Amino acid sequence: MDMSQYRDLFLSESREHLQGLGHLILELEKSPGDQENINALFREAHSLKGMASSMGYDPIAELAHRMEDLLYRIREGEFPFSTTVAGLMLEGADLLESLLGEVEADLPLSADTADLLQRLQDYTPEAVAAAGVAATSPDQPESRPVSTSAPLSPAREVVQTVRVRTDILDRLIDTTGELFTTKHRLLDAGRSSAVPRMNEALTDLARLLRELHQMVMQVRLMPFSTLAERFPRVVRELAQKSGKEVSLTVEGREIELDRGILEELADPLVHILRNAVDHGIELPAERLAAGKEKAGRILLSAWREKDQAVIAVEDDGRGMDPDRLIESAVNKGLISADEAVRLTAREAYLLTCLPGFSTAREVTEVSGRGVGMDAVRATVQLLGGSLILDSEVGQGTRIVLRLPLTIAIINVLLIAAGEMTVALPVSSILRTLELGREAVTLREHRAVFMMDGEELGLISLNRILGLPLQGTEGDLLPVIVTEIKGRRVGVAVDRVLGQREVHVKPAGRPLKRLRGISGGAMLGDGEIIFILDPATLL
Repeated sequence: MDMSQYRDLFLSESREHLQGLGHLILELEKSPGDQENINALFREAHSLKGMASSMGYDPIAELAHRMEDLLYRIREGEFPFSTTVAGLMLEGADLLESLLGEVEADLPLSADTADLLQRLQDYTPEAVAAAGVAATSPDQPESRPVSTSAPLSPAREVVQTVRVRTDILDRLIDTTGELFTTKHRLLDAGRSSAVPRMNEALTDLARLLRELHQMVMQVRLMPFSTLAERFPRVVRELAQKSGKEVSLTVEGREIELDRGILEELADPLVHILRNAVDHGIELPAERLAAGKEKAGRILLSAWREKDQAVIAVEDDGRGMDPDRLIESAVNKGLISADEAVRLTAREAYLLTCLPGFSTAREVTEVSGRGVGMDAVRATVQLLGGSLILDSEVGQGTRIVLRLPLTIAIINVLLIAAGEMTVALPVSSILRTLELGREAVTLREHRAVFMMDGEELGLISLNRILGLPLQGTEGDLLPVIVTEIKGRRVGVAVDRVLGQREVHVKPAGRPLKRLRGISGGAMLGDGEIIFILDPATLL
């Protein structure tokens, strides 16, 4: 029987089991006596063994079987789950992932499993008696169990699901975006025609498209847990290399985010967690001397605020000293002494995002090369989001990423700049207002104005884009307030044309090399517009 047609399903389900395997191993390392997690871990290994065996992938089935054997001995109370067992199981999970990669690439299963198989089979704790209380478990029959089912739960509604290839989902969102463009073309045509009931039909079309868009977005949503499950292990390994004790707590696992955004966030969050472990959390002796608990704590949380997804990473480590950051940036020539004097504490924290910035005294395997946070900021800006850093010396650091819920179809504000029409994502706009000429003053050759008791700089969008200045109608100056590099700034424009839903297309070469442009879109009349990224305009 040809089993190749089931390979994709096998890979997908196997990786789900591997994800659960990794999560449970780390949970058991924290609470070795948790019998429910031991049983759940056993089931994951057992399921993986059975699926691989049915597909004829014997090396995968044998490795999962040996891992299952070790868990069976623990469940029978022969010895407790320990850090050493966790290390062996994680090593097995890595090797299983490598084998699955060979299956996916349609290669022979060549990964060497012999050494790990032997260590799994021969494992015994150095001193079982010294381990204290062995893990307890309910009595089991002498024969090996086929499964360990949980007690039956009350009947509940069955949710049917179907697996869909990601390329089909991407095409679906692209088609939906093209429909939005077509809708605006019809609206423009409808305004100039006298066809009866046209407006009514177009209103219905707009409503149905909004519903379609919402459903398509729901299909693309994935829980934050699909990304976050890998991070406890990342933190564990970094802490071991650094000689530190660190616990990671993840909140908001159930929050659903666009698949495209989740895929882009993997590396930035690893960079942030690496910095938290290596630069933020102190060594155990330092923490005890400072009156803190021996083990450092990192909290990774996700939640939604209106039309944004918010992800925060905070630690209870040594925090950042803004004066030291400024001094380091000046010494490296990243900013001038005059610029340094004017920096606020929050702006000083953002110096860590400059390419080449680092306060590490030496380069280690973990960090110190001056890369990381600049890549984080670049990715967040590419996604149309913003990055906020806060810290307190001796108390810890908090990094917040604010991101749009989707990067495919977004609301933008259309703006006239000279003869061009450009757009700003609504999510990046703090406020729009009209200033009287008398509200704008010059301070040290810079235009400024007051808003909410704060003096904000005022810059011209036309000057930024290299376009000729045009006078605005009347005495009021249209201004859009946004955030650039952690500071609120007013951007003067010629005219505000209104909001529009657009389908974002990424800028191709050579346009993607231009600063300040995050993509493009087509309006209903066929006009191509650029979508600006405020964070990189200057």
